[in-house]
Amino acid sequence: RVVVAVTAAEASWRVPVPEAPHRHLAEANVFTYWQRAEMVLAGMSGIVALDRIRVTPFPIHDPSCWDAYLPREIECWVRDRGPWEQEKMRLLQTRYAVRSVDAVANEVSGTDIRRRLAMGDESWQHDVPASVARLIRAWRLEVGGR
Repeated sequence: RVVVAVTAAEASWRVPVPEAPHRHLAEANVFTYWQRAEMVLAGMSGIVALDRIRVTPFPIHDPSCWDAYLPREIECWVRDRGPWEQEKMRLLQTRYAVRSVDAVANEVSGTDIRRRLAMGDESWQHDVPASVARLIRAWRLEVGGR
């Protein structure tokens, strides 16, 4: 089973951290938790059987309630991309087994995709799965976005 934990699931969970100073800002959180879950499921479709995927909110900033979201026997995989991911690994290792997963060399960041979305640069569509691009385009039409 694959469990994807969304750490900035609600606004009150978005707290400033020195390792990622932009993480709590509105422009870094343009999608709701529901939309993020839908994107995960759409992007994983065809890779992992959908009945084997769970998406959960996860308050990384508040270890006192982690047990309500993830069982202790889970192994957490964290991409090792920089200071914030290293801090997440450090935090998670206090309760879970953690595996560092190397980032892909030509990986495009969510920050870059959100920037292009905000600018109306349609090239973002080439950097996400087609199923995810369809969702984002539909959501933008619903709210009268570009």
